[in-house]
Amino acid sequence: MKQFFRRLAPYMTGYSWRFVRAGFWALVYGAASAALAYLVKPIMDGIFIAQDRGDLLRIPLLVIGCYLLQGLGRYLQTVHLAFVGVVVVRRVRNRLLERILDFE
Repeated sequence: MKQFFRRLAPYMTGYSWRFVRAGFWALVYGAASAALAYLVKPIMDGIFIAQDRGDLLRIPLLVIGCYLLQGLGRYLQTVHLAFVGVVVVRRVRNRLLERILDFE
């Protein structure tokens, strides 16, 4: 496996910032997922048990915001990684075509 990544590394040069951005958006996605899990307790305690009317508006808006952040994070992570994947495949195909054409 190490040899595979060593051979693939030259094709991925110049796209390290895309990987960093994809990692950032993966962290945003993870944080939004964790925030959703964290909001379960205030929903149960504040709205259902204590019947707090203030939380009745605030917490659903936070849940919607967390889902929006989660979707945005997942989407942008996928876009950045797909871009790098397409570029790597294109570079490998071009190299393969050059090698095939040199066989004459």
